Amino acid sequence: MVVPRIDYVMNVRLKNLIAGAEAKRLHEEKVAKTVLLTHKCHIVSSSVLAELLGTDVSNAKKLIDKLVAQRILQACRVDPCRMAPRGTVYKLDGFGVLKAHLLQDEFSEFRYDTNARVGGMAQVEHDLNCARIAANWIRHGGKLLETDYTIRRSKTEDQWLKIPDLVLLLNEAIFHFEVERSPKSESEVDRMLLAALQSNWRRTVWVCIAKPTAKQLESALQKREVHEWVLNKSNKWVRGTPIPLPFDFRQRQLVFRLHREPLLDSPTDWIQRFRKHAQLEHEHLSKRLTDEGWRHSVMRPSNWLEGSQECELWQEHRADEKLLLTHTGQGSWRLHLESNHPDEGQSVSTRIKPKQDSIGSPAPAGILEAALDLVQQAWP
Repeated sequence: MVVPRIDYVMNVRLKNLIAGAEAKRLHEEKVAKTVLLTHKCHIVSSSVLAELLGTDVSNAKKLIDKLVAQRILQACRVDPCRMAPRGTVYKLDGFGVLKAHLLQDEFSEFRYDTNARVGGMAQVEHDLNCARIAANWIRHGGKLLETDYTIRRSKTEDQWLKIPDLVLLLNEAIFHFEVERSPKSESEVDRMLLAALQSNWRRTVWVCIAKPTAKQLESALQKREVHEWVLNKSNKWVRGTPIPLPFDFRQRQLVFRLHREPLLDSPTDWIQRFRKHAQLEHEHLSKRLTDEGWRHSVMRPSNWLEGSQECELWQEHRADEKLLLTHTGQGSWRLHLESNHPDEGQSVSTRIKPKQDSIGSPAPAGILEAALDLVQQAWP
């Protein structure tokens, strides 16, 4: 009779097992991540949670089944779509909302809808795309601060001119994500960019599911301006006053075509894409300077204002008429002739503070572009 070697079998199995206390801790971490993400993004799917936890969909589904049995999550039926091919998404149940309250030290209360109904397919796809971006961000060390859902339903008095879909944090740097599913007209794109310009200049990713929206956004950013839209006498919306989009705002606006490539996985990938986009904006400015024959010096101490800084701007065929860009403090600049005091020049319509150690460094690109635009208007 062959006697089984129980000790050998158990030793092999124990290599693939985690001690009870450690297993419980890991399970609670997964539950906490699941609850907090669902709480802020409103709905999730098994594939979204798989990306959040760094596992496959089958393991994520096992965790979901346990949470549904505990009434932390509840299953909701929706029309099958790309982000929920089986037609099932998950919301927090009553115990899940309570657990979310307990898990957050600084909880900003808002009304979470625990009704089993969800929005239409368009809203479901929008929310799941937001949840997927947030899940990958959290998985790779970032933090989800707010969503459009938490901002709109919050009881705080903070007013947002442009409510972003996602507010994400990485190493004290804040990023905004806007997921645009439906096609947008030119007037809608102008209003979106104008609201973002007037509210904040955060690094913003415009994730465009519809191809026309991406084209409209890219076109507005390339033209470097948007328009206010007004009603004419025939009660139709027409273009109004053009509003320029400053360089430093544009280089923080990244248009991402979801119909052309899949979402990037980690915050590092997004940061690299931002750097590439900013580099292209600098290259376009450098080409404009070269094509128009402009040259500029590095930053130096101002000859007119003590404690201020300035740089020269001139054209090679008109080197005897040098211009100076002088920083007068608090991000304000004046463009004037080299022989004139800054007060005799014109104010540059942008507010950028030079770095403290900018002596010997090139002038900020945004200032150079604003100065060129001013020169075209004042010295045609």
